[in-house]
Amino acid sequence: MMPTNHAELPQRLPPKPPPQRAWRQASLRQARFCQANLFKVHHHQVFQLMLDFKMSLRDYLHHHFVDGATLAQMAGISIARLNALVDSAAVPAPSYLVVGRSITSAAFGCIDDVDADAGRYFRPENLRWLRIATQAPQGFERQAVVNCLSQELLDAFTMAGISGEAATAKVASFLPHFFNGTFALCAANPANGYAIARKELLQERLSALTNNGANAHPAGVSQAELQQLIDDFAAACMPFSPAEYAHSSRKRLVDDLRLKLQPAAA
Repeated sequence: MMPTNHAELPQRLPPKPPPQRAWRQASLRQARFCQANLFKVHHHQVFQLMLDFKMSLRDYLHHHFVDGATLAQMAGISIARLNALVDSAAVPAPSYLVVGRSITSAAFGCIDDVDADAGRYFRPENLRWLRIATQAPQGFERQAVVNCLSQELLDAFTMAGISGEAATAKVASFLPHFFNGTFALCAANPANGYAIARKELLQERLSALTNNGANAHPAGVSQAELQQLIDDFAAACMPFSPAEYAHSSRKRLVDDLRLKLQPAAA
């Protein structure tokens, strides 16, 4: 994990001409919309995610991700502008890079002997962060994204009972994983901080209760409660690609745990 940098937390941006004021208002409207629709999105996605286990790596990448040129076109910017924003860590980096027979991600490193089309793979949901960045004053694109994401994360942590310095430190620890493309790889909805926080907090709770998936019958937790927690986490996370599924939290905390619960349910 990258070192915590509290300077990355929300900061006041410099004054800007009136025509550019809309970027912040739009960001706040998007945040409220994302929060209101978070649970509906998750329950809609879970059925599609369950189908992805039969996909090849090539099909998985093309189904869930887009290349840089496509993402730039979606955002109405040039590929050079996209590359500049990625290089300056103003927006999330590609979640996957395929070169030859290898696929690389910040979350799982380099995996060899894969069959996929070469290229950089971005989640199309990154479009929201691109729009926030491109609407910000020049030179403050990253800070605009950090401000919006941090506020959503802080709100989500507050709702989960985490506040003060603990919440601030947690936000700071999330930022590197957001910008290196990890959350876009593992979260079902990486387009807002509420969904990212929900996925991470569910994973933390499920890991703690089950000893990282080793204990399917933790003391003090009913089978129904554990099954609901597993279902919630399954809806909040990606199915993961065939390249890294065997090492993923999805396998460990969803599929393996469900198998361990079956004898008790019989």
